[in-house]
Amino acid sequence: MLSCFFAAEYSVPRKKGAGEFVADSRDTKTGVSIFSIYGTYKKPPAKILNNLDIVVFDIQDVGTRFYTYVSFMYYMMGTAAENDVAFLVLNRPNPKQAKY
Repeated sequence: MLSCFFAAEYSVPRKKGAGEFVADSRDTKTGVSIFSIYGTYKKPPAKILNNLDIVVFDIQDVGTRFYTYVSFMYYMMGTAAENDVAFLVLNRPNPKQAKY
């Protein structure tokens, strides 16, 4: 069961522009909590991770890897390890790098 989202630079769903503050919120369709990791804190507090079995990191790139995405993954991996929570990275092939 999905417990929460962690919102990166552009929020969930994408409503913010680059560099804009992203506050914690709630998904209007599902009621699931959205915790910002691009606002008040760079990594979620341990109290949020206490109820999680796994963190799934899924930020689709668009042909480039911005430094903020790597930073988000770094902080989330560290926080998951500190709190003994499994961490899974979903990575998709980059269509812009396809060989023709």
